[in-house]
Amino acid sequence: MSDERQRDERLTKPDLKLAEQMRNTPHGMAHWAGTGPEGRTCRECAFFEHGKRYYSATAGFKGGELMPARCGKYRAMMNGRQGGAIPNITPACRHFEPARPAPARFSRDR
Repeated sequence: MSDERQRDERLTKPDLKLAEQMRNTPHGMAHWAGTGPEGRTCRECAFFEHGKRYYSATAGFKGGELMPARCGKYRAMMNGRQGGAIPNITPACRHFEPARPAPARFSRDR
């Protein structure tokens, strides 16, 4: 066996799926984005800490969209330390629990 082939076999192969999950996961999320139920987002999760006033201005360029909010599960796992705000369209993580009811994505849909 050649030295070059032997060296290649010892190298770690990249995990492309994990690399994509890492890129899509904002700081402050409890686990990798996209590891939760298919098609669900953080906005639909019970741990998505939003308030009634968490919508952008309806006349603005975001048109009344739900603003990013913090993850309650992350805060609980980090002993009260808060992470960054997570956009409402972020794919859900494995800690997803359905919110009842989930907040509307736009203020006009409330």
